Amino acid sequence: MKVTDYEVVDHGVEGAQYFQGCGVALTKYSDVATGCGDSFADALDDALESIAQQQGIDVEDLEARINADGNAVSDGETVPEDAEDCYYYVSVRFTSAEGDA
Repeated sequence: MKVTDYEVVDHGVEGAQYFQGCGVALTKYSDVATGCGDSFADALDDALESIAQQQGIDVEDLEARINADGNAVSDGETVPEDAEDCYYYVSVRFTSAEGDA
């Protein structure tokens, strides 16, 4: 399976108990994966890993496309060292299909 269309959603730093999540309702996408980490890059990697764990989803091409499209850009914000239960969140909404996309 290949990801045919995607959108990167940068949620920024949120407290774990306050993060509302991310869905696909009222969008053109069929699936979503949310990652968390200490920075945008860590959270994006976590989201891509979640997509890769779904049976048959190839993310190597998706990661290259995200980087080539310039969608993996953040303002450099990171989770403060003294923050408790706070993480940087990034979601990837996507649609996938069989074969080459």
